[in-house]
Amino acid sequence: MKPKNLNGRNRVLKKIKDYFYLLVSMSVVTIFVLFLAPCMDDAPYVKPLTNFIDDEEINAGAIYYSDIEEFSIAEINMKNTIDYLPCFNPGKKEEKK
Repeated sequence: MKPKNLNGRNRVLKKIKDYFYLLVSMSVVTIFVLFLAPCMDDAPYVKPLTNFIDDEEINAGAIYYSDIEEFSIAEINMKNTIDYLPCFNPGKKEEKK
């Protein structure tokens, strides 16, 4: 089936529909950021994390946490875990020497 060529009226309707979807999407994001996300700070599973961030005065909007001791320790642990993965073969029995 051949796609129909859009005439002038259909083009305008398509543009209006596209701008409507853009406006709805931006509204949903704005409502989430301004109203729903701040309400989540008091949720029982989020409260300990927000308390820790506030107590340690961590800039939660930072791109990379290079000046915080806890994060540098976590980075070292992650690098060591990746570099020194445990050798474990579940199907192979270890030989005794």
